[in-house]
Amino acid sequence: AMLDFKLKPDEVVFNNLLDGCIKDSRAELARMIYKDMAAAGIRPSNATFSILIRLYAQCELLDEAVDMLRREPAVQGISPEPRL
Repeated sequence: AMLDFKLKPDEVVFNNLLDGCIKDSRAELARMIYKDMAAAGIRPSNATFSILIRLYAQCELLDEAVDMLRREPAVQGISPEPRL
């Protein structure tokens, strides 16, 4: 709907959508949203990775959380914060 109004979602919008996936343990939807974020040229931040880690923990997908944290910050050119 936002695209119909020629509005471009930013990192905050994507992070809120990802955060919404945590409550209902929607890991697959979160993966799709993250891919859409990358496809839109929106660079994730440490906040994005923190949200994804919480989601994977909620879904008991800890191996995926570790894999994501090992791979994605480097792919995105981000230095992960120590708290992650």
